[in-house]
Amino acid sequence: MSDVKKKDDRHTVRTTRLQTTQLHELRVKKGLSNMSDILRYCVDYTLEDESDAIGSRRNFSRTMNQRLDQIREDQHIGFSMVILVITEMLTRLVNLLQEEDEGEIDEISPQEMRVALYKKSITNELVQIVNAVNAVQKQQRATIRKTKK
Repeated sequence: MSDVKKKDDRHTVRTTRLQTTQLHELRVKKGLSNMSDILRYCVDYTLEDESDAIGSRRNFSRTMNQRLDQIREDQHIGFSMVILVITEMLTRLVNLLQEEDEGEIDEISPQEMRVALYKKSITNELVQIVNAVNAVQKQQRATIRKTKK
């Protein structure tokens, strides 16, 4: 028994000599036995790949969804980084306040507190935190690219 599907509809197509020549060349190149097979191949190819052509609805929908997913991922990573930085800064502030005597806390102005925080090298530690978050972000993006393929 043949594995060929039953074909119910018949169509007549007129082509130019150049098109006929190109169809014969494609038939030989693809190793198909007759002209009907190459015409079916061309129709299938067009129907399958035309929907992915640039400007088609399917292409637009797919690329737009990919862009939205990327934006969501970037937002999530950005929010995570902000929360991490805020948490680290608040921890440093609490530690600084606990180190001071209670009598001196009332006397410290906000400007002096900022200077004290700076002196305790928060900047260097924040750079390390940002670098760690960037490394995690790169790893997550690589994982997402692998799963999309």
